[in-house]
Amino acid sequence: MLRMIREVNSPHLKACMDAPLMEDKTPAYLRQAVHEVGDLQVQSHFGGDFEQQAPGAPIRQIAIRSQWRGPYDYGGYVEPDYHLPFVRALLEAGYRGYLGYELCHPLPVIDGRPVGLDYADRMAKLASEFIRSVIAQATKDLAEGKVSD
Repeated sequence: MLRMIREVNSPHLKACMDAPLMEDKTPAYLRQAVHEVGDLQVQSHFGGDFEQQAPGAPIRQIAIRSQWRGPYDYGGYVEPDYHLPFVRALLEAGYRGYLGYELCHPLPVIDGRPVGLDYADRMAKLASEFIRSVIAQATKDLAEGKVSD
């Protein structure tokens, strides 16, 4: 991505780097990648399905697995969670852009019926709460001197 941006050499071409799409999601690699992209990063996305067992309980990202063109398998949770080290690295690097939520995979079928807009609305609300808590924790960590790796 950086090679392409440098080759095009336009002040209008910037980067959108998304942690979920990174092959290596270790904190050290995410931190290195964020710092290498630097101020070229103008947007980032995260996606998926989220679950909260009870009001006030942690919001967790549901693991979704599939094979190429195969059915999606929902179950378990994303472990380890790479969102916190990624957001911490973004804040360290001075990123002030957006973290946009995407619900961009085939949606589940529940009780034999495709989910409706209420499902998308619930996921967007949970995703918003989830990422706000990640940002708050990353901000607190940085204030305490913790780094991404």
